[in-house]
Amino acid sequence: MAAKIKQGLRIRSSRFWLFAGLLSVILISPGLYYGINRPLSGLHSWAAASGRWAARSHVKYGLKYTQGLSTWAVGDPPVGEPNRYLDHPQLNVLLAAGAMKIFGINLWSTRVVGMTIAIATFIVFLKILRGLLD
Repeated sequence: MAAKIKQGLRIRSSRFWLFAGLLSVILISPGLYYGINRPLSGLHSWAAASGRWAARSHVKYGLKYTQGLSTWAVGDPPVGEPNRYLDHPQLNVLLAAGAMKIFGINLWSTRVVGMTIAIATFIVFLKILRGLLD
């Protein structure tokens, strides 16, 4: 009898966490998607714009030319020895370039990367919380 009750509680707990996770993602998503097409503005617009520029260079000229580094390339064909930015990690720019390759070269395609990472991080947080509370 006790095993049956424990199994029933486990099923209800599993449903609760599934419901809580889905509800949280549904409630968070509109805040993330609000203004997805707005132009770059605010205090950090230079950093955001330069990252998008480097991602566009990856897509337009290819990784063979950019070597996976943030590259300030202009022209068609671009210069032989471009200026490269080496002070920050390149993963954010490469993820944005991947989104631009899939969805096209526009602002909202790079913002999709940040939204996806935010939702995935929140789901991982809920799994950790579930492990602590169950």
